[in-house]
Amino acid sequence: PRLLALPAAAFFALASLSLLWSRDLDAGANLLAFFLLPFAALVALVARAELAPWLPKALAWTAIGLASVFAAIGLWQEATEDLFFYSPQLEVSNAYSPFFRVTSLFTDPSLYGRHIVLGFAVLLVLLLTGRINLYLAAGVGALLFAGLYFSYSQTSMASLFAVAFVVTLVAGDREARRAVAAATAIFVVAAAGFILVGARDESLRDVTSGRWTRVERTADVAREAPILGVGLGAQPEVSQELAEQNGARTARFVSHTTPLTVAAELGIVGLAIYGLLLAAALRMILLLRERDVALGLSLGAVLLALFVH
Repeated sequence: PRLLALPAAAFFALASLSLLWSRDLDAGANLLAFFLLPFAALVALVARAELAPWLPKALAWTAIGLASVFAAIGLWQEATEDLFFYSPQLEVSNAYSPFFRVTSLFTDPSLYGRHIVLGFAVLLVLLLTGRINLYLAAGVGALLFAGLYFSYSQTSMASLFAVAFVVTLVAGDREARRAVAAATAIFVVAAAGFILVGARDESLRDVTSGRWTRVERTADVAREAPILGVGLGAQPEVSQELAEQNGARTARFVSHTTPLTVAAELGIVGLAIYGLLLAAALRMILLLRERDVALGLSLGAVLLALFVH
């Protein structure tokens, strides 16, 4: 539908054209070749495929099943403290921290946590729409949460909280909404207390595990070229240049915040198109929900989890 096709095409076109002025041509070319082009082809293919009646159920069980496998492997790694794949930074962190972060079949705990949350989101929707047995959902949910816990991923926990909050408000009954409202109030107060207590002894950079520094550096890049940005893939390198730390690893300067990355690399124009793309996706999900409640809510929950993460 044009509602989704036009902003998607506009965003893809601007990102591709930005290679003409990108300040890191190699990184931009890699992003285009290995991410944007394949996903554009995938979108075009899926948009033209027929939605078979059995497909939504198969997708739901695939998402939950994969998340369960990942969680089970993560719990095994926690018990044995034996990781399959990991970065050198994680190895050092696990050696010197009081807790052991697991990665399951991924190289990073946050990537692992994200996939657990995606399965959890679908499971929660099926539970609230009465599509799954309560005891089965409780058992699978316990497995997923246990696996997620040992990732110690703050972003994954925040994504799960956002999904549980929104899905319960949309699909839950009055008692469920009251419970989630009370839990939210407790969570907000506890989080505010944690930040205030932590801020007494640590800087905002330390309290946010270094994320605030990445945000500031990415905002500097956005101010550098506000209209059309510094070009696809160039944000980390330009952040490094502005910080005058040319000897450091470029990976330390990746923003890890998608709207900020879009603003830095594609400017205000790209950010506006990105906003339209999100709005169009949300509108499509609302239209789908009128036809299939569980499928629409599941896709909406997954989109929310990815966006927050």
